Amino acid sequence: PTVKLDTQTPDTPVSTKRDFILPTPIMLHKQSAVDISLDAITSTIDFEKVGYRDVCYFGEKPFGYGKHKLNPNPYPNPVPDFLQKVSDSIRTLDKEFSLESYSCTIEKYKDGYTTFPHHTDPEHSIESSSVIYNISAGAKRELEFINLTGPLNPVKMQVSNGDLYLMKASSQASWSRSMLQNSSVKDPRISITFRKTCLPTPRVKPPPLGLPGCNINAKRDILMEKHKTAGSTATSRTLFLTDSVLGTIFPYSLKAHNNDTCIKKTLFYLTDLKNFEHEFEYSKRVIISCGVNDITRRYLSPEVISDIVLPQIERFSKLYPKTTFVLNTVLLTSSAKTNKYIVDLNNYISKGVRSLHNVHVFDSHSTMLKCNGDNVYVDKNGIHIAKKYIMIIKNDMITFLKSLG
Repeated sequence: PTVKLDTQTPDTPVSTKRDFILPTPIMLHKQSAVDISLDAITSTIDFEKVGYRDVCYFGEKPFGYGKHKLNPNPYPNPVPDFLQKVSDSIRTLDKEFSLESYSCTIEKYKDGYTTFPHHTDPEHSIESSSVIYNISAGAKRELEFINLTGPLNPVKMQVSNGDLYLMKASSQASWSRSMLQNSSVKDPRISITFRKTCLPTPRVKPPPLGLPGCNINAKRDILMEKHKTAGSTATSRTLFLTDSVLGTIFPYSLKAHNNDTCIKKTLFYLTDLKNFEHEFEYSKRVIISCGVNDITRRYLSPEVISDIVLPQIERFSKLYPKTTFVLNTVLLTSSAKTNKYIVDLNNYISKGVRSLHNVHVFDSHSTMLKCNGDNVYVDKNGIHIAKKYIMIIKNDMITFLKSLG
């Protein structure tokens, strides 16, 4: 059987209202193809603890694994029988497949409580032309896939012992996957994944404050919330656009409080907001938390920023009336000169959206005034906020969002 996660093709536009094309969608295939057993795997390889999972990795290149890095490790010689069986099975679908050209990640989940959260593979570590092959051994488990850019379209699929499914490397930009918890599953499952890996491209950091000539394109890394996935499925999406000052804690909290899928994407400049318009139609709410970089790195005045942004927000409000937009005010810094511009920008934006029924302003600055000490500080790498104050803002924003319904 074949499960197709999206009817969109690379040449099919999402909407006639705008010229934007979704990335190449995932194509997911599932077939019972591999004669394999848990004992054949566990008796021939050694697992190591990586985070909360038992993992074994073979490959010539390092591979990013969440917050960890899997170091290069050659395949055993001779190759274990189970790996040879898997390799032979994949070659019936792909004659060019070989262990020499693919890395292999083997993960063990001891029971139904052990799972992995919604995530995508690190695109910068996978060759763009690679097919990703996954073989399941042991207990039957349920996987869930959701769309990151269009409608969520959650698709669930059960994988049993010997099942093989395929994904495209390019699909990692538009689909995430998780394994759902199931307390009735008492036996372990092993997942064997093959990818063509490459040396990761160095991440380009934004220029230090005060340097001219910065890149005007918003960085668009997808960072899904890190939560252990239970049996329930979130049916709505919150798109969280942030310059990363409030970046790490909020997505998980929104999932916990609202059962939303919160997708965080990095937007350094408020004036680049239009780059994400294609995702507004499919989001229940859009939270926008940025603006200071437009002042400190692009050297734009508050008047110019508001002249660019306010007409866009007004247009978004009319085009997507079912989407709630929440603008987070820019926090003051330790720089008096910068603060003058920030206060003006906050005032212009707050007054400019006042008449829009689905646009709201969350005043994080007022929340910060409740706190004592140096809340925000600036160094050569940018603007930072102390973690305990992020928690305070996060709690107030959750309350604010609940009040909006």
